[in-house]
Amino acid sequence: MWVATPLAAPRLRLQEREDREHAPVGVGGDRQLQLLEDARDVLLDAALGQEDPGGDRRVRQPLGHQLEHLPLARSQLVERVVAAASADQLRDDARIERRAAPGDPLHSRDEVGNLPSPQAGYAQVPTNGNFVGTSSDLAFEWRRNIGETSDLRITSSYGVVNRPETGTPVAKTTTGEVKLQYRFKFARHHEMSVGLGDRVSSDQAPSAGATAFNPSQLTYQVSNGFAQDEIHLLNERLVFTLGAKIEHDIFGGWQLQPTARALWAPNKHHSMWASVSQAARTPSLYERSVNAEVASQPASPSTLGLPWVLDVTGSQQFRSENVTAYESGYRGQLSPRLSVDVAGFYDQYRHLRTQNILPSSVVFGTQPYLLVPFVFTNRMNARAAGAEFSVAYHPVSWWKLASSYSYLTVDFKLQNGAPSNTVNAAINAVPGNQWQIQSYLNLSHSVQLDTFVSTASSHASEMCPRIASADMSTLT
Repeated sequence: MWVATPLAAPRLRLQEREDREHAPVGVGGDRQLQLLEDARDVLLDAALGQEDPGGDRRVRQPLGHQLEHLPLARSQLVERVVAAASADQLRDDARIERRAAPGDPLHSRDEVGNLPSPQAGYAQVPTNGNFVGTSSDLAFEWRRNIGETSDLRITSSYGVVNRPETGTPVAKTTTGEVKLQYRFKFARHHEMSVGLGDRVSSDQAPSAGATAFNPSQLTYQVSNGFAQDEIHLLNERLVFTLGAKIEHDIFGGWQLQPTARALWAPNKHHSMWASVSQAARTPSLYERSVNAEVASQPASPSTLGLPWVLDVTGSQQFRSENVTAYESGYRGQLSPRLSVDVAGFYDQYRHLRTQNILPSSVVFGTQPYLLVPFVFTNRMNARAAGAEFSVAYHPVSWWKLASSYSYLTVDFKLQNGAPSNTVNAAINAVPGNQWQIQSYLNLSHSVQLDTFVSTASSHASEMCPRIASADMSTLT
């Protein structure tokens, strides 16, 4: 869920990946699920004392991309994956996993916001705050192997995340989910997966100061059914994956999300792939229920001698956003220690978030002011295109270096018939170039030192200036 931030294409791609985590294997979630499979292989190799000189550069990063999805220690991951691997030989397998990180100081952050203050004549006053995110979740999985070529799997999870922000001291999301998946083989080349899923989410954000939510809690259900067929040809060198997920929620009704993927691997060192898929993002509580005074300006003759305050309002008519994604890429293992990845993508977004300006009004009180309201709508489309390049190198077995570069360009366009008062505040807030250098150093069997250096710049936009960051972390 995105909360109180402008809409931009990179966030769309992240949210698309997040939504795909709820899809079955190969159905709208190829990239994310492939990373998880790669992570499983890497961790198993680590547990068995083997090396992975050609692993994916992204595997050793935290699998959750959002702050609230706090990563597990490496030893816990190894223990969990090895337990799952050994259970593959059993007829029945049941596991319960629990993770809690209340008030983890490593995931606290300081924020500075400028919010309108009635006590200061509705001037924007800096608001400082230190926020600590908390999260906990419980997961259960049961699996039964039915013969040698099929299995039945039931998974369920329950999680609670609180990620407070400036102006919103409580931003709590509770999610419960259950999935049923049946996998089987038929004929000679086909591997099928079918299943059902149901997810109930509840967003809670009590009103505080100039920020109010009406209602302050939103509970909604997302139900889905899916089917997928993997077709293996030419001695596994060519694989076609065809699948579809049909999903229903209160925001967009019934939505079909098909996917198709082709993978060609002429040998174990080179592979090429292409895919096309559709995904949807459900609205957040912020977009449906918020009423917040987010900006202000002092009095001037153009405002009748009154300060003016910008008020953002959610809309119950705000609907799901949709994307159709086209991607292709190449992976090459050039040597036992050197691998490269190249990928290109083209995305079509529909019904993106916009804001419509409503008529202004004067609010009387101790300090009268001119209220300028905005309401969220879905009247923007966009096309995004770009490429990604990455290289991973192991100078020695206990040290891995990785570097990546990505380029992105986005063309926003208002939908036909959109009113003239429709605006997109984030039309230029897109980082066009992003670089990253990563170092993964295994100091011992129990200590790992990871270093990240990244920089991003936009297409001559003041809304997304050049940004540089560095981070160093240890896992024990």
